[in-house]
Formats: sequence, structure tokens, C-alpha cells
Amino acid sequence: MNSRRRASPFFAHSLVLLFIPAVILLLALPIRTSRTLWKHYRILTVSPAETEAEVVSRLGAVGASKIVTQANTSLPRGNSLSPVQPFIDEVNRQRSNWFVHRESNTRFFFLPDEPDLENRVQTALSSLPVTWYLENAGAFYRYFFIPIVLLLVAGLALQKNRGMALITAIPSFLLVYAWNSPSGMLSSAILLVTVIIVSDLLYTGPYLITRTQLLRRITGNLRLLLPLILPMLFALASGSRAFLLFISALTCSVSLLVLYHVPGLRFLRSGKGSTRRLHDVLQIVPMHPETLYRRGFFRKNLFLILTATLAVSTAGTGLFFVTVRGESPFTGNGRLYLPCPSGYTEQTGFSAGTFEEFIRLDRNDSLPDLADFLAVQWKIAVFPWKDYRDRLEPPVIGEQMVVQDYVFDEKQGRLAAQTRVVAVFDQEFIGETLSEKATPLEQMLIDQGRFVSGRITGHPE
Repeated sequence: MNSRRRASPFFAHSLVLLFIPAVILLLALPIRTSRTLWKHYRILTVSPAETEAEVVSRLGAVGASKIVTQANTSLPRGNSLSPVQPFIDEVNRQRSNWFVHRESNTRFFFLPDEPDLENRVQTALSSLPVTWYLENAGAFYRYFFIPIVLLLVAGLALQKNRGMALITAIPSFLLVYAWNSPSGMLSSAILLVTVIIVSDLLYTGPYLITRTQLLRRITGNLRLLLPLILPMLFALASGSRAFLLFISALTCSVSLLVLYHVPGLRFLRSGKGSTRRLHDVLQIVPMHPETLYRRGFFRKNLFLILTATLAVSTAGTGLFFVTVRGESPFTGNGRLYLPCPSGYTEQTGFSAGTFEEFIRLDRNDSLPDLADFLAVQWKIAVFPWKDYRDRLEPPVIGEQMVVQDYVFDEKQGRLAAQTRVVAVFDQEFIGETLSEKATPLEQMLIDQGRFVSGRITGHPE
């Protein structure tokens, strides 16, 4: 008897030490639903479009740096080998479509997503006579809590183990706060449904049963834990951070469930604070195995109502999320035209195969991307050795620029031609060009993690 009582505080302290780090992880690693079109960047839209220099100057004064603008992404008009490159002006005109929408007279600045960016932009542009809109970054949606609250209310109304359900529901609220996205909302809801059902399973009424018997109730009804597989798969698909958050919430729920039944902490649910009693109050112990272990536990009304509440509340909240997230407010002509991603490759990085894939796409309404940039750089590389009247088509993988040099052959006493390969359009050329000649625009595209093309798309107000 005494050894068991001495072990309880140690066991409780161990659970607390497990519970606290899990809560810290839930609060320290939040996942917010991103509303930015371009990864790690936010688009600042300014009207009129003729204010680029002033806007860049003011943003620089408040510490906003590494801004992608038309000025710092234009290609130079010549080099030492070919001082005159008549095609560069047309190339820069096409590249300017990334930064200017002429129909609405708006200009786009791509700002690295940094802390306190909204306040910096507000400070920089508040006294400038322009209309501007900064794309929203990570957003926190309070209505993701609606399904969790509805499920908790339904669970408290449908079963009697309300104290345990209320305490073990706390991690579900922490999870939807930390993992604030549709998948996080659904995972939190499934976790809450599971702990409500387990709370009902462990309800003992006026009886006192041992922890071993409570454990046998759970092990005899393990199928009740199967729904947890689904949010675990959601978390794995959403990345390591989401998986860590879900495991932390699950750890918190299990810790609270066990702490709720630690004998030394029984006052938490009994409301009796006295700990001087030498033994527990004598209570009746149910002896029939079916009553004791509740094998095949299934309460039809509880399951059906919780399932219906889960389906209706999460589906309704998800539809509302899609509707609200699609709005992009902008004062002015009622439509916000933004450079938006349009095409992705299935692989990360950029390779010769990626170039061939994107150079074959219809280029009429798309913005110049990495494939166009490489085609221009190849054109610049071979231009000094080509007749300027020749039309330079986009390169193909393996294409070579071969020239003949004439050197004096002393043995023959005359000039002799020697063949020299000036450039080869291959993976090495692609890698060197992107690492050495990429402008901030190309670097932004590379930062997406996958090769991206883009086009101007209008969003209704």
C-alpha cells in the first residue's frame, strides 16, 4: 500500500514533465495558412505605376531590403564581346510584365516576407499619395475553432464523464490553434471525438476500479482509437512540423487522461481537497466482467451524433474558408491583377529536362520564366559569332556554338583553320548561368523550390 502511494507522485511528475514540453512545442511551432502567391515573398501593389524609385527609396529607409523590382532585374544592353544587342530592349519589355500592369496602371514589388513587414510598409507609404495593397501572409482563422466547440458541447451533453472530457479536450484546442489550417482543424476534431468517446468508455459512475482495470477497458476496445490513424496521415502529408504538432497534442491528451486517474490527484475530479485520509472511501466494485471491462463498447447515439457534428461542422467551415480565402480586397478599379504561379514541374531544382518541358509550352500569355531567361542568356553567349540578321531560335539541349579560328602554321607557312567550341547548351551551362547571372527575379523563382512559370491573373474585389 505504501509503496503504491509513494510511486504515484513520481508517476505524476513524470507525466507532467512529458506534458509541459508537448505544450511548449504546440505553442512554439505554429503553422499558419499562407495566403501568399509566391513562397517567401509578398506582393506589394502600388498605383500609379510611375512611383517605383520613390517607393523603393522609402522602403529601403525603413529596412525593407532585397526587394525584387523592375529596375534591379532588367538585363544589361551589352557586354565586351557584343556591345550592341538589339534584342535586349524587347526582352526587357517582356520582363517588365512581371512588375507593371498597364491596363490598371499598377506596379508590383516582390518583398521578402520578413517580421513586422506590414508596419514597415505602412510607415514608408503612409505619406505618399498612392494607393497600395500588401498581400496577406500567414493568416489565423478563428472560425476553425467552431467544429471543436460544437463537438465539445455535444460530447458534454451526451455522456456523463464530463470532467475528464473537458480536461482532455484542451490539447485539441491547442492543436487547432497551432496547426491553423483545414487539415489541422479536421485532425483536431477527430482527436477530440476520440477523447470524448474514450472518456465515456472510462466512466465508472459511483464505482471505484483500479488503474489496471481501466487500462483493460481501453485495450479491450482498441478499435475506438483507429480514427487517430487518419489525422496522423494528414500530419505526415503536411510535413514534419505538422506531424510533430499532432504527436505533441496526442501526448498531451494521453498525459491528461492518465493524470486524471492518478490516485494522488483524485481531488481534481472529486472536488475534495483533503489528502489526510489513510485509505480511500469504500466504494462498490462491479464484479461482472461485462460491466467491469465494457467489451465491445458502442453507444449508438453518441457515435452517430458526434460523427454527424464532425462532418457537418468541418465541411461547413471548410467551404466558408475557401470562400473567404478567395477574396483579395483592393481599392481602385474593383479588380486586383497579380502575377500568379501558373505551371509547376514535378521535381525540385532546374534541369535540362525541365527546360525542354517549359520551352514547349504556349508562351503567348505567360510571363518570362527561367526557360526564357536561359534562352536569352544563350542568345547573348552566341550573339558575337552569329550574323545579326539570323533569327536565333530557342536552344535545344546539346546544341553547340562552334567557330573557326585562323592561326599561322609555321610548318606549312600559312594560315590554318582550327575549330573551337565556344559554348554548349547543357546542364553545366544551365547551372553556371543560374548561379552566376540570375537576377533577383530568377532568384525568386528558384526560391520556390520547384520551377514555376507565371501569368497575370485578375482577382475580383
